[in-house]
Amino acid sequence: MDLKIKTEQRKEGVYIISLTGPLDSVTNSECEEKVESLLGPSTKAIVFNMEGLDYISSIGFSVFIKAKYALVQNSGVLAITNLKPGVKRVFDMMKIVPECIFDTMEDVDKYLNKSLSA
Repeated sequence: MDLKIKTEQRKEGVYIISLTGPLDSVTNSECEEKVESLLGPSTKAIVFNMEGLDYISSIGFSVFIKAKYALVQNSGVLAITNLKPGVKRVFDMMKIVPECIFDTMEDVDKYLNKSLSA
């Protein structure tokens, strides 16, 4: 199954990336390219909506690590939401960006409002 990547600009400099399917060694480069195309000096936040992500391999985590690093360089923020239980367990075990993981978009909105207004 292929990875489907949908991007949406929520407001100026804030992007939502919705992932559906597997994020693995086959689909990783496509996802990285899409994320990199959104990263720039004017990018304030990237939100990954993982509602449709049903599998992630260890190589798939590099997308989030690279995005987090690039965003921090420009004082931006990363948020991840709607993890399925199996994918969340993997994130919890890997301890990858735990401060960026939220249960709902409402939680993300609160985080963004606080982080972006500071």
